[in-house]
Amino acid sequence: MTRVRKFLTPEKLDEYLSEETGELLRDARIWKFSSYGWQDADTPDPEFIGHAVWQLRRAGEFEEIDWNSSAEAQPQKVPEWRRIVTIQGADLEGLMELARQSIGLVLFYSTARQFPFADQTYFELHWINSILHLSMCSDRLREIFVAVVFKKSSDDYSKEGKTPGGKRKTWYVTPFEEAGRSVNNPSAAVSEALNKLQPYAKEISDNKQARNETVHEVATALAKWERDRLQRRKPAHMLSPKRLTTQDWKQRQQRIEAAHARSVADSISILTSWYLLLARAANEVFVLEHHLRSDT
Repeated sequence: MTRVRKFLTPEKLDEYLSEETGELLRDARIWKFSSYGWQDADTPDPEFIGHAVWQLRRAGEFEEIDWNSSAEAQPQKVPEWRRIVTIQGADLEGLMELARQSIGLVLFYSTARQFPFADQTYFELHWINSILHLSMCSDRLREIFVAVVFKKSSDDYSKEGKTPGGKRKTWYVTPFEEAGRSVNNPSAAVSEALNKLQPYAKEISDNKQARNETVHEVATALAKWERDRLQRRKPAHMLSPKRLTTQDWKQRQQRIEAAHARSVADSISILTSWYLLLARAANEVFVLEHHLRSDT
């Protein structure tokens, strides 16, 4: 440890991790949230045009908000729903970057952890951290959507109880399913965005519902493995006289390592697919914000 500290300062470690995680994220095509929307510095990307419009409008929106006053105290220069969109939009951008950095550390430590139940938990630590940030991003995106479509906060929307069809408004997917009936005479662009968002919202909701279970599974995997191993242990007089050969041990080791590699790959896939899903869903929400903002 002393020799490591002699050559590795916190500054050098930070520089090294930044370079390594940046390269891993680029290889995984996990871009900065602010990078979506552009093919180059001046050309909008038609596939993510909502991001481009959002970024171009964002600076002006920030100037209109008095960040040091509450909504009740400051003059209403802008409608309250637009204030919600601006503030929650800033939160979304910041949380997406935190999620991206956490995913980068997951990718980094996935290369360092070559064997299951190694004596370090940095992979699990950053995996759980990524999941929590992605879940918060999902909540912010829903809050923006509710403000854009229903012109109210998520809390006010949820207090209304249920839809005419009996669905609770606290459920993640409800506003996305109800939105089509709330927008009068939608344009083709609005209809397309609403249609895309319904399956996106369902997938995001599934991810959020699975979050607690998957986090618990990862956090307790080592303890569960050890407990199961002890439960399977037999008394000495019940052990089979057969002994494993060297080849048997090698095959067993290969099976364990292969299963571990699949587990790591699946864990990473959960994070990257959720991040990309949020980027696509945000694009459609930003399209709606652009077309519906005049409806105050």
